Amino acid sequence: MLMAILPLASFGQGFSHLLDFDSTADHGWHVFVEPTGDYFLFGEAINGNGPAYISNMEVSFDGSTILSRHSLTADMSQIYSTMSGQAVRLHNGEYLLPVTVQSGTTPIQSAAGLAKFNLNGDTIFVKAYTDTSLYFEYASSCTELPNGDYLLGSTHQLHQTQSYPSRIIRTDSNGNIKWSQSYQKIPSQFVTINTLQLLDANRILVGAMSTALIVFPLGYVPHNAPWFFVIDSMGNVVKDTVFGEPYWGGGSIWKDFNGGYYHVGWIDSFPNQDPSALEDAPGYIAHLDTNFQIEWITRFNFTDTPTGKRYISTARQLQDGNFILVGESYDDEFGWSRGWCAKVNQSGAIVWNHNYYLNPHYDNELWDVVERSDRSILLVGDSFNDTLPSWRGQKDIWLVSVDSNGCIIPGCDNGLITTIAQRNIAEVKVYPNPNTGYLILETGIERTGHFYLYDLLGQFVASYPITNAKTEIHIGLDIAPGVYIGRFAPSDGSGEATVRIVYENQ
Repeated sequence: MLMAILPLASFGQGFSHLLDFDSTADHGWHVFVEPTGDYFLFGEAINGNGPAYISNMEVSFDGSTILSRHSLTADMSQIYSTMSGQAVRLHNGEYLLPVTVQSGTTPIQSAAGLAKFNLNGDTIFVKAYTDTSLYFEYASSCTELPNGDYLLGSTHQLHQTQSYPSRIIRTDSNGNIKWSQSYQKIPSQFVTINTLQLLDANRILVGAMSTALIVFPLGYVPHNAPWFFVIDSMGNVVKDTVFGEPYWGGGSIWKDFNGGYYHVGWIDSFPNQDPSALEDAPGYIAHLDTNFQIEWITRFNFTDTPTGKRYISTARQLQDGNFILVGESYDDEFGWSRGWCAKVNQSGAIVWNHNYYLNPHYDNELWDVVERSDRSILLVGDSFNDTLPSWRGQKDIWLVSVDSNGCIIPGCDNGLITTIAQRNIAEVKVYPNPNTGYLILETGIERTGHFYLYDLLGQFVASYPITNAKTEIHIGLDIAPGVYIGRFAPSDGSGEATVRIVYENQ
C-alpha cells in the first residue's frame, strides 16, 4: 500500500503529559472522552513486587491536571485488567471493566469478573464468577446488551487438564449470572475471547483466537488462529469462521458502521524461524464482509528505521469512516519501543504512520486510542521520566494528544519519529468561562490567527479572527447556549490550543 503524500487538512492540537497515579508503576490501558471534554482513564498500578490493582482518574481537557483518582484493591489479592481497550462506557455514562482477580497464595487462584464504576470513578460492584477450586480463569472483554444486561468473555482451564476453552457469561445489570456458555473448536487448544460487540438487539459479534504452539529450532510461537462467530442472546452460535494459514493471531474484530467488519492480527511469515526476529510475523488490518470473507488486507511489514516492527494493540473507527491503529514499534537501532499510531482509509491505504517517544532510554508504549469531537486523537499508554527523583524509578501513565494527521505540531511529515517532550504549543487564556456571549482570548504574546468554535459532535459552528494578544470575541445570538470546543490556530504555524467553552443564556 502507498502512503498518502498530499497535504491534508488538520484538526486539533497536541500535548504530551505523564500522569502519576500514586508513585508506583502506573500503566494506562483505556481512555474515554467525557461530555465535558475532560478525559477518563483506566489503568493499573503495581507497587514494586506487591499486588497490582485497578486505577482510574479524571484528567482535565488539556491533559495536564488529574481532577480525581480512585483505586480498586483487594486484600491479599491483585486485580487487573487483562487486555487494553476493553473497558466499556455504559448507556448511562457509567463504566464496565473486565477484571481478573488473582490470589496471593501458592498455587495462584485466578477468577474472571466484572467491575462497575459510576461517573465519578467510585466502585459500584466487583464480582468474580469462577469456582477457583476447579478452574483457573481470566477475563478479557465485555459489552452491554440493549436491556442493560452485560456479557463477559474469558478463558478458563479445568485444573489438571490441558484444555482451555473460552467462556461467555451473561449477567444482569447488578452483575448476577443469568447463563454461561463455553466455546472451543479443538479440545486441546487454548481459546481467548478478544472482543465482544453488539450487532443488533439479538446478535453479538465475537472475536476469539484458538491457539496451538508451533515449534521452531530457536523457540516456539503460539499459532493464534482468528476465530470469528456470531451468537444470539442466549449464547448459541449462529455462524462462525476459523482462519487458517497465513493468518496467525489477534482474533479481534469490530463492526464497521459502513458495513462489514474490520479485524487486526498478524501474518504467518517466519523467514528466520526465530520468534524474536523483528522481520517475522508482521501485523495487519483487514476488512471482512458479513460472512467473514476478506475484502482487503494491509500489512505492516518490518522496515529499517524509522519504523521498524509494528505491534498493534487495538483499532478504532473514526468519524470519517477510516480506521486508527495504535500500539508500539521497535527496531534494533533505537533499542527501546516507541509509541506508534497509523491511520488507514476505507480502501486499506495507509494515510499516515507515526512513531512517538518521550524517553529515548526507556520503553514508550501506547495501548488505547479515542477520537475527540474536533477529530483530533487521544492516545494513552505508559512511559518513563528519568529526570524525576530516583525514588520515582517507575513508569507513569502517558497521555498524548495529536491532531487528525497524527502530528503534535501541525504539518509534520509522514513516517515521522517525534520526540514529543519537545513541543511549542500556543498558550491561551479565555475568560470569563462560563460566559454569556462575550469573552476575552489572551495569547500571552502578540499573535494573530483564528479562533474556531465546534460543538461536542465536532461540527464547525463559527470562526473569529484573532488580531492581537488580547481579543474580544462576541459569540453571537444565533448560537444556542451549551458546551463548545474552542480551537485557536495561530498564523505563525505554532501548535494549536484547545479550550472548553461554556456559553450560558444571556
